[in-house]
Amino acid sequence: MKLLKTIPHLTDEELLQMRNKQKESRQYINWQIIYSVQTNKCERADKIANILGVSRSKLQRIIQSYNKLGVHWQQNKKW
Repeated sequence: MKLLKTIPHLTDEELLQMRNKQKESRQYINWQIIYSVQTNKCERADKIANILGVSRSKLQRIIQSYNKLGVHWQQNKKW
């Protein structure tokens, strides 16, 4: 299975602050996904997805967008 990792655009503490500032539950979950992947570097994608209750494809899509676009990865995203 695939191991995911994030490019550290933000520290773990900054990710927690971003997650806690979110007003919509979807955005909160998306930041939780990024935080979980960044802090659990040796976990498989399917295990993290199972724990968070999201699909593996969603987890991979969010991490790819975050790695590519950085902190502003959610702007203009409509899934």
